Amino acid sequence: MELNGIYNTAEDDCVLGEKIESPAIVANVATSFTYASYQNAIPVVRSILIENNSDQHNENCKAELTSYPSFLRPKSRAADRLIPGDRLTLADRKVELDAGYFAGLNEAERGEIRLRLSAGGEVFDEQRLPVWLLARAHQHIATTHQSG
Repeated sequence: MELNGIYNTAEDDCVLGEKIESPAIVANVATSFTYASYQNAIPVVRSILIENNSDQHNENCKAELTSYPSFLRPKSRAADRLIPGDRLTLADRKVELDAGYFAGLNEAERGEIRLRLSAGGEVFDEQRLPVWLLARAHQHIATTHQSG
């Protein structure tokens, strides 16, 4: 669900009466941004939470953050163990944007932030969050979307 320029996966995936059978990623990311918004400390990723709503214990889990096209530096974090009912907030949500990529933008472009949660080769959850990558000329749009 998109609200005030923020994309929140938790509400899109919620179905009443349905139990999530494997661990999941819940993320809150900006839906549009420029390199200037990043330089001004406006977070691209506002929060990432790993939830284990299953009845399974999972070990050696890995949360990965990538993008398409490659406008940000890939990042991954490990979780040694996820027990049933765990809700782990990833505190280090800072991402590095590729300044060269944004410098080459002459107009707004669609992109994706990709989040994947896996363990031992099994993918538990994968999110593909659509975003707008804005050129410098569109900086006022990103600021408007962020302040909502």
